[in-house]
Amino acid sequence: MSDAPDQPMPVEHPKSAPADRAENGPLDEAEANAVRPYVDLGGVKILPRPDLRVRLEVEEGSKRVVAVALGFLIGGTIGLTAGYFRGRFEKIFMSAMDIMLAFPALILALAIVTFLSEPGQQDASLSTITITLTILSIPALARITRASTLTFSQREFVQAARTLGAKNGRIIVREILPNVIPPMVSFSLIAIAIVIVAEGGLSFLGLSVSAPTATWGNMINEGRTALEIA
Repeated sequence: MSDAPDQPMPVEHPKSAPADRAENGPLDEAEANAVRPYVDLGGVKILPRPDLRVRLEVEEGSKRVVAVALGFLIGGTIGLTAGYFRGRFEKIFMSAMDIMLAFPALILALAIVTFLSEPGQQDASLSTITITLTILSIPALARITRASTLTFSQREFVQAARTLGAKNGRIIVREILPNVIPPMVSFSLIAIAIVIVAEGGLSFLGLSVSAPTATWGNMINEGRTALEIA
């Protein structure tokens, strides 16, 4: 017998295996478990390297930030206008905001996605999800902006601007808006957390974007089978 030490058998690195298999079709559950956490059951690479993990987080976060930013603009405009001009405009739009706030966020999101999706479509498009999250963020931001506008519209510096003959547009932009933005920004951070839960719930229920697009809700839904084994 030879005294030479046994040479280890070459083992294919799991990072290189999913790329080829994903091109040849979905993996079965046993094959996917062998290469986790690099692919899902569809053979799609989701977390192979730290840079792709960061990219996934950025892509997921961008949808929520865009939705809250749109809600910031639309809800802020509604709240600012309603709080300053009052009257019929305030009654109509604030009543609509109250009706939207009366529904739980997830139930309202399910209704909006179902309404915006095409008949027979199993999942929603990225634009549909963004619109849904935007609508969810509008009512609360509108209420916060209106409350702040009501407070500052009666302050002495606003009354002084009116006395000097300043127009409504200048008073809103120069006097009220700079004081209303800080509470709006503070609440927007909370709104991002709300839309994260809403989008994750939609993905978990299969009503958000589908594979091969990786989302936190899809990944949690896929991992339910692993919880039973663990």
